[in-house]
Amino acid sequence: MFCSFCGQQLEDGSKFCPYCGGPVSAPQENTATPNTPPINKKPVNKALLAGAIISGVAVIGAAVFGVYTLTHKDPADKPVTAAESQTKEVSGIDKIITAYQKQVTDNNGHNVALIDFDGDDTPELIYTSQSAYKMFTYKDDAVVEISVTPGNSSAKLSGNKFYNGQSEAADNRFEQFFFEYVPGKKQIRTHSADSNKNDFYITYDDSLNPTLLLQSTWSGKWTTYVNGTEVDNEDFNKQRVENGFDKLVKCEYYYSDVQSAYDNMSKTPSKSQLFADFLAGKLDAVDSVTSINADTDEFSYSTCSYSNYRSNIDESDWTNSDYEYKDFDNDGIDELIVYGSSCNALFFETFGDNVYLLFSSGGTADMASVENPGSGNVIVRSDIGHMGRQYHYVSTYDACGCLVDWYELNAEYFDNSTDRYDSNSDFSYRGNKISMAEYEKLYNALYGIVKTDEEIRNKEIITAYETYINGLDEYAALNKFEFIYLDDDDIPELVGTVNGENFLLLTYKDGKITKTPGELFPSYSTFYYKPKSGSFMYSLWVSPEMQSYAYTYKDGKLTKKSEWLSTKGETGEGYGYLGDDDYYYDDYEEGYVYYINGEQVSEEAFNENASKYEDYTSVLGEYDNIWAAADALGLKY
Repeated sequence: MFCSFCGQQLEDGSKFCPYCGGPVSAPQENTATPNTPPINKKPVNKALLAGAIISGVAVIGAAVFGVYTLTHKDPADKPVTAAESQTKEVSGIDKIITAYQKQVTDNNGHNVALIDFDGDDTPELIYTSQSAYKMFTYKDDAVVEISVTPGNSSAKLSGNKFYNGQSEAADNRFEQFFFEYVPGKKQIRTHSADSNKNDFYITYDDSLNPTLLLQSTWSGKWTTYVNGTEVDNEDFNKQRVENGFDKLVKCEYYYSDVQSAYDNMSKTPSKSQLFADFLAGKLDAVDSVTSINADTDEFSYSTCSYSNYRSNIDESDWTNSDYEYKDFDNDGIDELIVYGSSCNALFFETFGDNVYLLFSSGGTADMASVENPGSGNVIVRSDIGHMGRQYHYVSTYDACGCLVDWYELNAEYFDNSTDRYDSNSDFSYRGNKISMAEYEKLYNALYGIVKTDEEIRNKEIITAYETYINGLDEYAALNKFEFIYLDDDDIPELVGTVNGENFLLLTYKDGKITKTPGELFPSYSTFYYKPKSGSFMYSLWVSPEMQSYAYTYKDGKLTKKSEWLSTKGETGEGYGYLGDDDYYYDDYEEGYVYYINGEQVSEEAFNENASKYEDYTSVLGEYDNIWAAADALGLKY
């Protein structure tokens, strides 16, 4: 047999010409289809499952890197003689495919793909060699390599797995990286993961000279760079979108030869069908990478069925309703989330004709949900069920399953003796300290919580009271609080006490806090008020006297209404007062003296005056902090 391109004699059974690299013609139709070798399956245990996060460029199935058989049909559908082949001109895509195949064969390449990298009519060649990606184009009748590693970048096929910024190399856990590009725009993203996890965003000029434009690094914290200068994460993502890297796609299919890669350039996976097959038990998911052959760039994987995943994450019976479809990576196509007991959640993606586990979460300290703060869907992993903290770890994935943003939104109040969330808590966003108001604005946006005008106003009022109290050094001993509705508006007043005594009344009007009447009511006093009336009083007992003072409060103004006093007479130690009992008598009931507004009155007049206040409510000051007092009154904030 002879090569149909160069005419050289070949050994029977040859698939490619060793002289020119061209495919050997055969009489049968082109039936290039993936031949999937057996996957080296290993059982999945719970420990492996709990840590499985395939971020950014995730693990893929063995079927992706399968071995494929190529047969080529001559256009004329007839044998070509050696003499004819020597004069035949090879042109167009056949010429490019032949040159690319020779490049792959001569350099022991693996995992071949063709992509539209620069938008012209010539597809670019991708293959792997020595555990790294390489890219080539065809120009001026020659195969030309396009650098994919400008600056300090690299284009590794695999690397150490990172979980929440920490390397899992010590546990021999690693991940496989995809080759990602923006079709027709001369932009790619490559990866490496050794001591750090790095993502490199590379753009090219018209001469295909590369520039490392953006870089993200994950090791302990998420660090981002633009043109080599560190920038905050939000600026990085703004630049990422403005430069078009939000349109990145991943190579879905790889083949053993160039012709098959060309024949299948337009092939796209059906996510919905793959997920349906997985749920129906027809397809196992790729759970993690277990090993890689450095010579052949072939991976071995651990796979797991849907039923086995369920048995690993459920402590009780489960039903097929324990999953949902959501577009958590913002590619416009829903992905699969499987839920189990103990707050377990498994997030699945697809690659080629495979389903793979992107990551899993579980436990009350790692509850995952998909939220949309307004800029696209994010995955929030929260810890809000434990005392002293509210932690929210927010991850944004793009259409390639690559992590493009990660930050923390936290509130801590471990130093509070009651572990109470209040304005004294420590609030942070992306590692920077923020106020309680800023935290709650971000929190509400993250979870899509819309506050009513009343709730917003109440929060401002309560915070204003708290801020004012915290700034009163002379009243640092205040430790009990109660909100009341003293006047006829809907703005609450605050009563603070020292162990139920020494009352201080605070009012709020036009954004200002006022002390009323300006000082603490004395020790051993009791505070009474009539709700919504604007009237209150306090009674003070200092043996042997009982003093009572009545006030009105309206429109932010306080007016003393009356005062009365009962004290000992000239010959005895008896005295009367308004309290839980009308009067108190000691062993010496000789002579009572009663006063109203400084004028001595009869007992009847005194009692008549006191009876006006019998329906007043006492303020006990039962709550240890202002927020608990607000909850007790039913204030929504």
